[in-house]
Amino acid sequence: MTKLKVSFVLPVLALGIGFFAGGFGPYFVPIQIGALIDSLGLSESQSGLLGAVEVASMALTAILISPKLASWSRSRTAMYGVVFAAVCEIATGFVSSLLILFPLRIFVGVGCGFVFGSICVTAASSKNPDRMLGTASAIMNFLFLFMFLLMPYTLAFAQKKGLFFALGIVLLITLPFLRFLSDENVNTDAEEFAEKKTNRLMVAMHMTAVVLLNIGLGALWGFVERIGTDNVGLSLEEIGRVLSMATLFMIAGSLFAAWLGVRIGRTVPVVCATLLCGLAAILVTNSETLVIYAAGLFLYNFAYLFLGPYTIAGISSALDPSGRLAAAVGGVMFFSYSIGIGTGGFIAELTSLSGIGILALCACLLAAPLFAIVTTQLEKEAPE
Repeated sequence: MTKLKVSFVLPVLALGIGFFAGGFGPYFVPIQIGALIDSLGLSESQSGLLGAVEVASMALTAILISPKLASWSRSRTAMYGVVFAAVCEIATGFVSSLLILFPLRIFVGVGCGFVFGSICVTAASSKNPDRMLGTASAIMNFLFLFMFLLMPYTLAFAQKKGLFFALGIVLLITLPFLRFLSDENVNTDAEEFAEKKTNRLMVAMHMTAVVLLNIGLGALWGFVERIGTDNVGLSLEEIGRVLSMATLFMIAGSLFAAWLGVRIGRTVPVVCATLLCGLAAILVTNSETLVIYAAGLFLYNFAYLFLGPYTIAGISSALDPSGRLAAAVGGVMFFSYSIGIGTGGFIAELTSLSGIGILALCACLLAAPLFAIVTTQLEKEAPE
């Protein structure tokens, strides 16, 4: 019994820790943008662009390697990616030239893309992809909770150098756990099943919905730190505490998705969570008090992390049980997120931070019906 528990717990723990390592770019963009603005005097658009290229390179890497990930060793692929990303994170702390910063952030994204792609395929090719990625997401966000508390102190200790050095060291600490990632494909007949089930129109609609959603929400997340300082008047330490508390809602959203799975299908959970993300964006970007700012972030983190297991693993595995589509969808998701981060910087400069909320809400309103069409069709096609 003990061996069975260990054989189950270690791969799930590795999945969660790998998800944590692969998500460094999207999660830490707000703090990185703030650090680059304060330490190097960069503008919102310059620092936003640095965050965007990191997340974009991570996403494109996951997309490009997705056809190979069903046959590659996921554990080794993730470990190589972590080492490469960690070295570039540490190097970033000692660099102030934009000409060098851009390639370094691209290389960090490449490393994290190898990790993220490996995690998506591992989860989507499992027996219960929604629940597997939901559990992994909860572990990931539990780790990010502590990181959000730690990061402001690394900035206070050594500014940009302290932040990026800490990020590199934490990445290296994840290495021993990644060796337990499962390389097994549960769906042995995935190729045959995928040919019968995959509908190109459904895949295109799912991808489009993912793109719309993440352009809007990437713009929001990239500037939550600036919204907190400029609109609400919070200190970095206060924002760190709010983000850390918001992580509890990420964990709650992930665990709720892991528990709910497909008990009531995927349509209602996915559509409701998408619309809640849009509402949260309006609350955050129009907040002038700590209470509204925190409430908006809590709602956003709950809804978005609840949504993730369904959009990355659940729907994608229903379209292609081999897991390769999941890696591509995950990559498309964060590539769109990176476009949103860059777009958010320009919107903030040309209009105001509240303009980002309008973009995010419109994106969610367009994505929700597309998700509904895809999930409804998949539920019709599902075997009794």
